[in-house]
Amino acid sequence: MVSRRSVRKRVAEAILVTNAMTGETLARVGNLSVDGMMLISPKSIPEDWLYQVHFQLRDADQRAHRLEVGIQC
Repeated sequence: MVSRRSVRKRVAEAILVTNAMTGETLARVGNLSVDGMMLISPKSIPEDWLYQVHFQLRDADQRAHRLEVGIQC
């Protein structure tokens, strides 16, 4: 049996995830993997909803790169 679980990477700083449609902060990233990410939010996020979001990740030289992605919660 092949394991489908990817290695999760904890984040070193707060990465805020913004709903691209409303401009509201949706959550913060808890961890990242090749297959997805865990979001942590003070609000309940409905299951099976699709969101267009953006957030920034820093590279090894601390340059910020904005990512825009569609996610399903």
